[in-house]
Amino acid sequence: MNFKQLPILLLLVALVSAACGGSSDETTTDTTPDVAEVEQAEEAEEAPAEEEAEEAPVEEEAVEATPVNGQEIYESNCARCHGADGIGTRGPDLIDINTNVPDPQVAIDQVINGGGGMPAFGARLSEEEIQATVDYVYATF
Repeated sequence: MNFKQLPILLLLVALVSAACGGSSDETTTDTTPDVAEVEQAEEAEEAPAEEEAEEAPVEEEAVEATPVNGQEIYESNCARCHGADGIGTRGPDLIDINTNVPDPQVAIDQVINGGGGMPAFGARLSEEEIQATVDYVYATF
């Protein structure tokens, strides 16, 4: 080997060694991570997924619906015309409605659609509210 080529050869060995992470010293540092480091890194990667799972929306408990009170609806919507006691003032009497209008569906339709001077309540009251009110009227008057 030519002495002129020795510095070039040493330079190449140093470059290759540096590129590969090696060292020309005999005391080398082990850069391989140990098992504990690998497990910690994996746990760190999994942590956001666990946090996301914890942040997922929690189903709310079912809340029982408040029963519709036909008497309250009658008093606030119907009594001014049909009277608090069912004896009509501006609207017809509801006394003996079971006899005069035996089919409650007729009364439900009247409340929904109005007519004959009565306003329609179909847009203001739910079906459940209308049913509760008609049930109250039929049970009370």
